[in-house]
Amino acid sequence: MLVYSGLCPNCGGEIDEFRMKLGLLCKDCIPNIDLITSYSRSFIREQLLNSQRLGKYLNFLDVEEELEEFDEFFSNVCGKKLWSIQRSWARRMLANESFALIAPTGVGKTTLLLIYSLYRAVNGGRVLYIVPTRELMNHIYRLLSSFNSFNIKLYNSDNIKSGDLTSSFITVLTHNFIHRNKDLISNLRLNLVVVDDFDALLKTSSIVDLILKCIGVSDESISYAKKLVSIKSELVFAKYSGNEELVSKLKDELYQNTLNLVKSIDYSRLGQLLIASATGRGRGERVKILRELLGFEVGAISDYLRNLVEVYDVFSEERLKEVLNNLVGGTLVFVSKDLGLNY
Repeated sequence: MLVYSGLCPNCGGEIDEFRMKLGLLCKDCIPNIDLITSYSRSFIREQLLNSQRLGKYLNFLDVEEELEEFDEFFSNVCGKKLWSIQRSWARRMLANESFALIAPTGVGKTTLLLIYSLYRAVNGGRVLYIVPTRELMNHIYRLLSSFNSFNIKLYNSDNIKSGDLTSSFITVLTHNFIHRNKDLISNLRLNLVVVDDFDALLKTSSIVDLILKCIGVSDESISYAKKLVSIKSELVFAKYSGNEELVSKLKDELYQNTLNLVKSIDYSRLGQLLIASATGRGRGERVKILRELLGFEVGAISDYLRNLVEVYDVFSEERLKEVLNNLVGGTLVFVSKDLGLNY
């Protein structure tokens, strides 16, 4: 019988191959159990509660149960079930993880983020949805309005200044509006911030700091994160130059600053930051600071297969209208500049 060290999903202890195959936990977490049949998650939860072995697996079960609830919410709002990639993202969202959704246009990032924003607001959350342009702001606002059968307060740059921001709401704002109204935004305490087109946002570093403060990151924590980024950069150079004395000194500083950073953040009250990107090409100090503060970095490019077929034909205007009427679920039409904006 094989025994695996450190692989019990609840306590991190040893677990044998039979228990792993049955989806069980180690013998310390669930002792005296028949290893002939598999068991339901509800049974495992009951056993853990009875034995007071409250470990990481209970958190996993909580997220899985909420995922089923969110899947039903998603279906009720938009009439569709979660795709596999959306389900994977949703699982991380419901665990209150901050991360970047990196995928090409058309795989469902925006739909998921809109409905998750509604879900958080329905459950008492305060949500800020940031977009790069006014046109996109109006589009997102209209979509949220069409989904909003819950009477959630919706705001944009036209009405936020007169809005009630003391309870749950969703506000859709542009980068420029936030930059011009920092005093208004800095007073918000947000549970969720969604950022569309993160590359454009990075051009204004002060807005990144403002967003971090809105989700509960203090100036002190941001300062520690900046120091960590600087120390790590110096450490790479010191190792390359072979200066062992400086390397030792920087390692001590790195340890102390990491400790200070962890102590300065109240993770139980920290809001969530979700970033949508089609490229994942974020660069610079701000991206590294996000990694230190929230544990993720916008950088890697992930490719996903989409069910696309490229076809070509010449349509008359009447035939084009007929085809568009038969395409259900939304269509993008690209028009030549020569035809003008009113075509």
